[in-house]
Amino acid sequence: MKLKRLFYLAILIIILGCEKLPDDFSSNSSASSGSSSNSSSLSSSSISSSSSISSSSSISSQASSSSSSAGAKSFELIFVCGTPIPFGGSTGKKCYSIWFENGSENFYQNIFICQNVRKYSYNWPTPYWLTNVKPKFSDSELDAVTGATHRIINGVDTNFNVDFTISNISLVSNITKFRVCFEINRSWAGNDWFIYGTYSGTNYSEEQPALLYAADVDLETSQTNYILQPIGWTPSTRNEPVADIVINNWQLFNLNSEMRYITYKRNSDNTFGEPDTEKAATKMVGEIRLIVK
Repeated sequence: MKLKRLFYLAILIIILGCEKLPDDFSSNSSASSGSSSNSSSLSSSSISSSSSISSSSSISSQASSSSSSAGAKSFELIFVCGTPIPFGGSTGKKCYSIWFENGSENFYQNIFICQNVRKYSYNWPTPYWLTNVKPKFSDSELDAVTGATHRIINGVDTNFNVDFTISNISLVSNITKFRVCFEINRSWAGNDWFIYGTYSGTNYSEEQPALLYAADVDLETSQTNYILQPIGWTPSTRNEPVADIVINNWQLFNLNSEMRYITYKRNSDNTFGEPDTEKAATKMVGEIRLIVK
């Protein structure tokens, strides 16, 4: 009997020992679960890294936005009339095209275009703008910035001799460096180098070419005032040198930077004489200023 009890006891111990195996296996399963949890942690870490990258992206975006806000400052352009220049045979009309540009960034933004520039474009009133800037825009885009030439002030006809200001100009790009350009022309305005003549029996002025004024703007500096200076003139089919005169670098529709053909008289031997204080086309401009707000 005692042997039987010992036998059953031994079997019971063996059985109880086998029942412990699932506990050990469960423990192994927990370790695997732990691995899975670690994997989950790694995954969360990756997501966190992604968030971090996204956050960096955000910072970069903010930096870009900051740069954009620098480029999106408001501007004011002021034109001050100079003194009248002699008329060659008729009432002279001023017309102008005003724009921003950064050629290296392929950036161009029209500010104001006189309606006569577009209406009489076949006469090439502002040839530099017409050949280099206008082709980049559609008619509807140009319509939005085209207006009448400033002429009437307080009900009085100033014969185009009027100061004006264009306010609330905003950049449409986040660039911080660009050139502000103001091309201006006036009919019936010859000088010693550019002739007056007749065409089909009618007085016809081969006037001085359109002048280009410009200033380079850098919004990364503290400068807020920019005075535009004449940097050249662009001949069109309406400009013709005096007979037998050779003008250096003369090429239709190309900017010529030799301003003495505008601002100096001509000697009898066709060399530059003294400053022309009467007919120089630069006289019609007192000042052109861009203010950064």
